[in-house]
Amino acid sequence: WQTEEYDRGGNFASNKFTAPVTGIYSFTCQWLSVATTVQTTLQLNVGVNTMAICRSSSSSGHKTTILHYQGNVTSGTTVEIQIQNTGGQIYGDSGGAWSGFQGHLIG
Repeated sequence: WQTEEYDRGGNFASNKFTAPVTGIYSFTCQWLSVATTVQTTLQLNVGVNTMAICRSSSSSGHKTTILHYQGNVTSGTTVEIQIQNTGGQIYGDSGGAWSGFQGHLIG
């Protein structure tokens, strides 16, 4: 992720979020696949555990996909989005609006 719009507390670094406190969090990754027939699989990891997975279709052209996770995250645990498969890509440009990763503490 190339830019940050909000990072109160400095909890996002090296493309990973680190939970500052234990609680229920909500995370969303909205992404646009590149215009190819290669399927791209993204996964959301909380620590070493994969908590959510999504995959683009194998049809040609761009596809928009949304990955969401809501659950308990312990203080100090990292949350990140990873491309799972070889050759998988997400679309991004200097505008930053095509793909994004966001999260917030619910309580």
